[in-house]
Amino acid sequence: MVKLVAMFNLPPGTSESDFEKYFTNKHVKEASNIPGLRKYTIGKAVGNTEGKPSWYRINELWFDSMDDAKKALSSQIAVDCTNDLSPRVEDFVGVFIEEEEVKLPS
Repeated sequence: MVKLVAMFNLPPGTSESDFEKYFTNKHVKEASNIPGLRKYTIGKAVGNTEGKPSWYRINELWFDSMDDAKKALSSQIAVDCTNDLSPRVEDFVGVFIEEEEVKLPS
């Protein structure tokens, strides 16, 4: 599987409460309908090893393959979601990751 890790911040002066209402009540519901999306997790950064987190949110969108991710993210639903979110956030970065599970010793 391949996942897109999407990270972003809020612009200065943005009401966190208003953004969260929009994000959870509209954006997440619509993004959940992206064709080919296998798993979707949303995360709100609460800290890092140096104190203040570098990102406000870090979200993961899982797909069966890189080709499936590219196809899904070019769908009208994904384009509409991106266009709706983009003016509300800043410093958006997306990274594709192919994971490999490491078996821990017993």
